[in-house]
Amino acid sequence: GVKPTGENRLIRSFPRDVGSKAKFGIDGDKIAYQTLAGDSASLFAITEANGEPQKLMTIRGRFEELVWSPDTKTIAAFATTGMSAGRPTAEMIFVPVANPTQSRSIPLGDGGYETVWSPDSRAVFFLKADKGWTQTSVWRYPVRADEPARNVTQNETSMIWGYQLSPDGSVLALPAEQNRGSSLWRVDL
Repeated sequence: GVKPTGENRLIRSFPRDVGSKAKFGIDGDKIAYQTLAGDSASLFAITEANGEPQKLMTIRGRFEELVWSPDTKTIAAFATTGMSAGRPTAEMIFVPVANPTQSRSIPLGDGGYETVWSPDSRAVFFLKADKGWTQTSVWRYPVRADEPARNVTQNETSMIWGYQLSPDGSVLALPAEQNRGSSLWRVDL
């Protein structure tokens, strides 16, 4: 880790089997990471400084992004989990650290990137790819299964290349690709 002052410090050492292709999610002393074995990946969490790793789950596939919720009770794990018509398929998995058996998985089709938690830890925003990566949109995926997922940029027909959620979670800024360049849009959530 590197402090804003520029001085670095060792956060934690990992054994060789974690490997160079591991993904990490870090929030203070809390660390989420994967280990790989064949076509499977296991998700581990360390919840306190110098604490022991806790194995949360194993999936067939790979974890691509691991992001702690602001309240550090849940890990949003974006994972590639299979193939369909020669293309990778993906899922968003919400893993409650205290009770990982109650994880919730949401199919994402082609996948995407950029998992960002809402400030209240109730949902994540995700830049979802569709139609063989010819369309992208920002979706809100709630942690609770009784709330529907929502495309918050459903009227945008251009490719979106990233986005920024405001600190209070009420506004989304995104660059949308246009034929003559790009435009920056504000979406009031």
